[in-house]
Amino acid sequence: MSERQNKTDELPAKIPKRIEPKQVSFRVSEQDYLKLSQSAKTLNMSVASFAKKKAQNARLVTPKISADDAKKIAYQLSMIGNNLNQLTKLANEGGSIDTQSLRAIKEQVDDIWQQLI
Repeated sequence: MSERQNKTDELPAKIPKRIEPKQVSFRVSEQDYLKLSQSAKTLNMSVASFAKKKAQNARLVTPKISADDAKKIAYQLSMIGNNLNQLTKLANEGGSIDTQSLRAIKEQVDDIWQQLI
């Protein structure tokens, strides 16, 4: 048992690898917290990162699309990517690709662009 204790006593203390090593915490009223929370939610941020950005006098811009819409668009782009990969594999194997498939993919991409504008 004493050997085991000696080995653990010899281990260096772990120093956390943080980009910003200092931590600041403060208390706010329920009303102030609700304001912070609502503002952070509007910007798709956490309350902590919102408060940090405000303390840094950073310019915060409201996103053009909501977080849910961004997830839907990312999913749609993923599906389009899968379709393109399948068509590319078919073309590389010497198969023929019908123009209707390419037109359908182009229409899907155009629809996503319309959602973003």
